[in-house]
Amino acid sequence: MKIWWFALALAACSKHTAPSDPPSDPKPTAPTPVTADAAAPEVPAVDDTPTAGDEVTEMLTTGFLRIKDGKGTHEEQLPGSPRKHGEFPEGCYASADGAVYAVGKQYTGVDGPDDGVVWKRAPDGTWSTALRLELVQLASITGLAPDDIVTAGHGGYSWWNGKTWARTDLDESSFYYVWSDGKAIYGTDFEMTKTFKIVKGKNEPAPHSDHNWRDDQYACARGAVSYQVFETDKQIGKRKLSANEAAEIQGEVKDLKKQVEEHPENVRPANN
Repeated sequence: MKIWWFALALAACSKHTAPSDPPSDPKPTAPTPVTADAAAPEVPAVDDTPTAGDEVTEMLTTGFLRIKDGKGTHEEQLPGSPRKHGEFPEGCYASADGAVYAVGKQYTGVDGPDDGVVWKRAPDGTWSTALRLELVQLASITGLAPDDIVTAGHGGYSWWNGKTWARTDLDESSFYYVWSDGKAIYGTDFEMTKTFKIVKGKNEPAPHSDHNWRDDQYACARGAVSYQVFETDKQIGKRKLSANEAAEIQGEVKDLKKQVEEHPENVRPANN
């Protein structure tokens, strides 16, 4: 199996079957630091696109938050999914009140979209699930204040006003990402073809921005403390790829090839 396909299958497929017993050693290993070169996509070969019936390796994915401050570096495991099929964090936001939010998805264990989730680490270190949307994947989060936080993903975004989350639905066929320049919160579609501003939960037109949400997707900071979300994988078996999963991965491959065509500067050679 090609390395890129293996990684893509993990990101695209929602069917992650948990083992009967938890991993014997849940301590994460240090991931490779994310750099511009490391984050750039490889170009997949046309004949490598997976099809139904291909054998895939099932993984149990566990999410973590790495905290680096004046005392050193340590990792904390994110709260587990109630579905018990693992979780995949994709972004974080450090609020001025000392809380840290991580965002990502919880695998459902079946074909189709996964659940979107926002995890919250309170200033005292206590973890909780701040937001959970069934079958609505989330992948980015940002904010301007403890009562002005936005998370986005499939079909739209949700705004936290300090008391409740308010959902705004946009185009159901699109995936959205959000970021902030410290003065305003912005959103963009997956292809980065349009930009909008989110003011107190309401979206309004904004000039197009070339901001690449991938540049700071997994990291955030507040003062001298930096944070990074990451995941570890444990191999738990092999199985055949279903028709729905194959179609989902093929869609991801199509999107990846489109990114390569539109942004050739991000391409790096494949390591075969």
